[in-house]
Amino acid sequence: TRRRLPIRQFLRHNSILVSKVRSLQQTHGASAVVSGRTPAKVALGYVVAQVLGALVAVGMLWAVLMTLIDASTTAQALGAVANGYGENSTSQAGWSTVLLVEFVATTLFVLVVLGSTAPRANAVLAPVAIGASFAFLLTILAPFDGGSLNPARSTGTAVIGGVESLSQLWLFWVAPLLGGLVAGLIYRVVDLGRSPRRATVPPAEDATASTDTSIAPGA
Repeated sequence: TRRRLPIRQFLRHNSILVSKVRSLQQTHGASAVVSGRTPAKVALGYVVAQVLGALVAVGMLWAVLMTLIDASTTAQALGAVANGYGENSTSQAGWSTVLLVEFVATTLFVLVVLGSTAPRANAVLAPVAIGASFAFLLTILAPFDGGSLNPARSTGTAVIGGVESLSQLWLFWVAPLLGGLVAGLIYRVVDLGRSPRRATVPPAEDATASTDTSIAPGA
């Protein structure tokens, strides 16, 4: 009898992991650079690290599943979770539809991340807001393309998915990058609008003016 994977425990533990690790990923990608939180070189390093991490994770998951099921079923199972459009979409959604929904979802999610991790935000509620929005958006995206929101994740599963999945991978880089770029611009505009304005009169001039008025002429 084939053993069943502990799906409930897997999802529960990974939802906690997402809420914890997501705060470390708040400064990644185009949104990080545009919002002014992270230098471009650092953001690029994070992206490379995420892609490498995704590839390693897929390899480790492959090794684990091979101990539970046969190689053919393992390849089929991992290939099924690759993001895609057209025939690779559950709802047969076209590339333009998938591009739009991924763009909108990524924009909303990055705005939640940037807003939840802002200096003025409540640090205690940040993991809840980020984790909940991530799960909600993935649920919405699932019928269209399996849910991505992360180019690194899509890259890892595309490697397992084969040539067809790799040929569609471009969309799952373009949409999140555009969404992150727009979200970063929106956050920067709103954040600068909330920043306190600088004093119009320098302190040195204030001090000079007060000294002059306190000393009577001819004293």
